[in-house]
Amino acid sequence: MTSAATTDAMGIPQIDPTLGNFTLDTAFKAWQLEPCLRLSDLSIQAAHDEAAKAEHEDGMGVLPSTAADASELPGNLNERVDVNHDFDVPSWPCEMVPVCNTEQEMLDAIQAGKPFFPPEDYANQFSDITDGLSYLQTQAPSFIKPQIAFRGGWGRPASALADHSMLKLVNSVSDVLAETTALNLQMFHRHASTKLPPLPEQLRWPLPEIFGGATQEAEVLSFSPEQTEGGAAKPQEALSGAGTCSLTGAGVILDNATRVSQRGACTWWHLDDVAEHVYQTALPLEAAPHLLGPNGGKVTKLFIYAPVDAYPLITQDDRQEGEDDGLVAAVNPFKCPAHHLPKGPDTYQLPRLMVAALEAGGRPLMSAPNLPHLVLTIQDCVMVEQRRLSLLFMDEVAYFAERIRRWREPPVLYAVFSLGLKDPGFVAQTIVKRLLGLLQSADASAALARDRAYCSLKAMTRYARHWLIPRPILGVLRQKLIDYEQQAQGVTSSAHSRGLERAQLGMRQSAVGVTPLGEQGYSACVHVGARPRWGLVRASMHQAKQDGILLKAAVEAGNLEAVLQQQADGEAQTTALAEEPDSLDDLFD
Repeated sequence: MTSAATTDAMGIPQIDPTLGNFTLDTAFKAWQLEPCLRLSDLSIQAAHDEAAKAEHEDGMGVLPSTAADASELPGNLNERVDVNHDFDVPSWPCEMVPVCNTEQEMLDAIQAGKPFFPPEDYANQFSDITDGLSYLQTQAPSFIKPQIAFRGGWGRPASALADHSMLKLVNSVSDVLAETTALNLQMFHRHASTKLPPLPEQLRWPLPEIFGGATQEAEVLSFSPEQTEGGAAKPQEALSGAGTCSLTGAGVILDNATRVSQRGACTWWHLDDVAEHVYQTALPLEAAPHLLGPNGGKVTKLFIYAPVDAYPLITQDDRQEGEDDGLVAAVNPFKCPAHHLPKGPDTYQLPRLMVAALEAGGRPLMSAPNLPHLVLTIQDCVMVEQRRLSLLFMDEVAYFAERIRRWREPPVLYAVFSLGLKDPGFVAQTIVKRLLGLLQSADASAALARDRAYCSLKAMTRYARHWLIPRPILGVLRQKLIDYEQQAQGVTSSAHSRGLERAQLGMRQSAVGVTPLGEQGYSACVHVGARPRWGLVRASMHQAKQDGILLKAAVEAGNLEAVLQQQADGEAQTTALAEEPDSLDDLFD
């Protein structure tokens, strides 16, 4: 374990450039994150106080920021985090996102399903801008239409997603920076509503054979319900922006956005919209830093990623009370005593988090699909981003499609997902034709592309319900895969793709109130005001279900905190329960 930070001559902490394995609690202290997160807490409290005092002419009341239900008995609350609202950061294992210096290193990161920083050649793509905040204020002194900003961020654990007091209308970048509560404003370059320069369109992407070429070279695609065999799109599947997208090589350009964020703003755990890659860079800044990155640049945002298979631990979509109170059920990694996490034998390990420090004017960050992640703003800043869906990642699309089938409310989807995948012409001519060409390529340098094509076609045939593939073509695809497997002799999917498949199997074997922990077993989960608490790690789902009954009884009795502490201390009953086969039925099929 290495030190997480050093300090410069001015006492500003700097992330150790040689940092290897570390823990979240170590980084929390060494990087001095508490003042930043305090700002986030204070912003939310101030917004609720302001809303409580205001007279709402529309008659809308203030929704609670936390649940107020029968579970919040004194004996169920942790004095430090629930009562005093202090921080309690567990020793969550972490590693820094890889910094790639060669094309092969980028390909290795992609193959592993990891986010990464591309080589130095891609750094400081907007070197003519000396200060991003001043630049935007000069270029767009005011917006054409008011924009909606989030106070303190979005998706905070145990908060109400429909809490309108957490929103604020702003008319300019200056409005954002003048606000006393930490604001996060995301502006999409879809319509002439902001007058902001479309900087995301100028981003240079690495690996054009995977992500496509320049934005200016893209061909505009258009989808409409009339073009799909399935008829009109479901009305609840709202499109994010217009029903168009652009294609450049294997990359479908989905969106361009500029974010203006204040220190303390946090976008909590979420998945990106349709299993796309997000390429983002922070503009240069003149202000003094709060934290220096491994390369000595000013850290604008910290990205914290969890592995794909940790999704059920990070956010609990199955919390039944969520249908009534609309609260976000997710773990707060900064306010989570260790005894609230799954407790097991010495061999149990929390999933390893990946951390990226986005430096102003530094290398861009490539975010990988389907990783639950949160983003904490360390310094007032501007970040520009472009989103692209690579046609070589249909296995990621299949996972995302399966995941959102379990959500209570459908997400906002891009047209290529909600319409394009149901357009048989687009699927056959644009997706399948390209993937088959790569699968059959004899080019020795195209090994990754062939693997991606194989994994994508396997996913498309296995989860064919998500693509409108004519039956004759589907039959041809399956035969082509059989032929390829026979010729390749022992070909297997990448480790990451196999992990996606295991995660999908875990979805089909899920049970309410039980969190699957991959190969490590299962753990019962209960909630106190939408805040998760876990029991012991068990070998079978049946054992975890029985533990769940005991934890629920402790919640009702008002002594959950004592029970969890006893389990953590090894004092609780751990006798193995009678085994019962876990059902493999997929209730969604």
